[in-house]
Amino acid sequence: KAADEFRHRRVLLVSVLLWRRNVARLLGCRAAESAVTQAATQRMLRRCSSMWRQWCRRERHLRVAIAGFEDGVWCRWAASLLMAWRGIATWLAAEVARRRLQVEERRVRLRHQVVLGTLTAWHAFAVAEREAANVARVRKAFVCWRLVAQEQQLLRRYIHECSEAGFQGVPPSGAAAGLSSSRSGGS
Repeated sequence: KAADEFRHRRVLLVSVLLWRRNVARLLGCRAAESAVTQAATQRMLRRCSSMWRQWCRRERHLRVAIAGFEDGVWCRWAASLLMAWRGIATWLAAEVARRRLQVEERRVRLRHQVVLGTLTAWHAFAVAEREAANVARVRKAFVCWRLVAQEQQLLRRYIHECSEAGFQGVPPSGAAAGLSSSRSGGS
């Protein structure tokens, strides 16, 4: 019986020692668990804080990059707008110069046409006036010729009538003396 009791005590002692060890381990695990949980929580907080800082840094860099990009886009847009405006202004200046040249050419052409028309009209007028003067001269010549022809006809008739009436002409010496005496006596 003593051996059983010794054995029983030994088993109890080993059991109590095992139980103590297990309880110590369990208490150590529970203490470690809270420490591990706290450490994990701290680690998580640090990781979250670090990730938040990284996210903020990235966001700031992204905003700076976007602002720079927008500034670049605006600069490129403004440059392209100015280049387009320059192209349009150059085209307009060329168009204005071309139109001015066209107006000048048209003015010169119209002036040439006016001068040519004036000269042509003057030439036609001069030709018409020359022809009218020639026609008037010819008419006057024909009128004079008709008058001469009528005068000759009248003279022939007068001579014929005088010869039929038997008029004799005045002697040549007396005719001259009669004429000269009538001239001197009349003055």
